[in-house]
Amino acid sequence: MTGSLLGKSICGALLISFFLVQSSLALPFGKKDADNDEGSISLAIPQVKLTRDQQNEFDTSLKNGGTYLRSNNFELALICYMRCSTLNPASASAHLGLASCNVGLRKTEQAQNEIFEALRCDPNSVPARDLLGKLMMADNRWDEAGGQFFQILKQQPENLEARGNLASCLQMMGQLDAAVGQYKYILDKNPKIAMAAFNLAAAYNMQGDLDNAMANYKKVIELEPKNTNAYCSLAKCLILKNKDFANAQVLLKEAMKQAPNYYYVHLNQGYLNEVQGDIRSAIEEYTKAAALAPQDPDSQKSLQHMLETGVRENKRASKFIGGGLSVTR
Repeated sequence: MTGSLLGKSICGALLISFFLVQSSLALPFGKKDADNDEGSISLAIPQVKLTRDQQNEFDTSLKNGGTYLRSNNFELALICYMRCSTLNPASASAHLGLASCNVGLRKTEQAQNEIFEALRCDPNSVPARDLLGKLMMADNRWDEAGGQFFQILKQQPENLEARGNLASCLQMMGQLDAAVGQYKYILDKNPKIAMAAFNLAAAYNMQGDLDNAMANYKKVIELEPKNTNAYCSLAKCLILKNKDFANAQVLLKEAMKQAPNYYYVHLNQGYLNEVQGDIRSAIEEYTKAAALAPQDPDSQKSLQHMLETGVRENKRASKFIGGGLSVTR
């Protein structure tokens, strides 16, 4: 049985969840004291007074930039926001627009530079800190990202998205007890937030508390009947908890029907086949998972492990058959 199936796939799901967390459980974050701003941000840029015509041009360019940005036309949006920053270098909105364009163009370094400019213009810019935190999360810089979301919460204690990102950072940093408390708090406030239940289940799963994990995966399925990850995760728990292969297969069949080309479904189906001793079928499913997600280490490791197991089994069978034939001669 391979252990790789219990790792990164669960963690990856946390990156898209934004929910509540109690700030009292979220300290410390970042390399500096929580009361200090980002170390790379220098003194604020002096404000610029525009003429009426300049202000009109600025407002029009800012509006057009937003329109282009929402339609993913990053190049045209970039032109608009560049005009805004030329007219008013002290505009946090202009620099934040440039940052968003660079994110869309996959120019992460330029995006961060513009975010720092936005924060120089307005150290209290929640959208700028939010985007910076998300970029840090994408780069697995959980501690630094958490610092940005904590700064947001100091201004907006009820900002659900910031609190959820902070909760995800806690979980990814291995602070599982705190994470469990956070997600319980969320569900007390709003029992219908499916991803909060999913992340709570994932935290329990990582702690080895399969009973509570299963209860929350079931809650997710009730809230979101098309949540393929929840079906797969619940199936895996059933396998690990009490070898309930039959019900696990029912769940995976539903997941396969929902997303036949999703690598994670095939990864878990391969796992079920493996623990039942069906090596050939396990290899088939792991092969599909590896082909659908060539960069996923779990799929590649599971396939390699199963191929090696198959070779050993074939050698053992050949040796047994050869010995049997020699006896009958």
